[in-house]
Amino acid sequence: MMPFRKRRVARPGVSVPDPQLPPPQRRGSWPSLLTRILTVAAGTLVLVGAVAISFVVFVIVLTALLVIGLYAWWKTRHIRRQLKEQLNAQRPAAPRGDIIEGEVIRKRDSDPPRSS
Repeated sequence: MMPFRKRRVARPGVSVPDPQLPPPQRRGSWPSLLTRILTVAAGTLVLVGAVAISFVVFVIVLTALLVIGLYAWWKTRHIRRQLKEQLNAQRPAAPRGDIIEGEVIRKRDSDPPRSS
């Protein structure tokens, strides 16, 4: 039979370490200047690499869309031509010759005479 162990109750704001876990590792002081410089350089390199890769992917996708669009445009040119001819055949023929626009003024017998 196991002896009864009194369970420790933590006060607010104080953590109680679990006895079954190894003690936490204490780190030294702040990282050295060289470590910080290398960290910033590695982060910058990763960021620049990500931008470069995204640019390459963007160019590839844009090129693929352009090729697909040109292919569809080329393959449908005869359909567009047929539709244009059908629309032109359905339109009434435009009158030939000169068109003179004007206004017609008619005098009726019932109109009162004008005084000048």
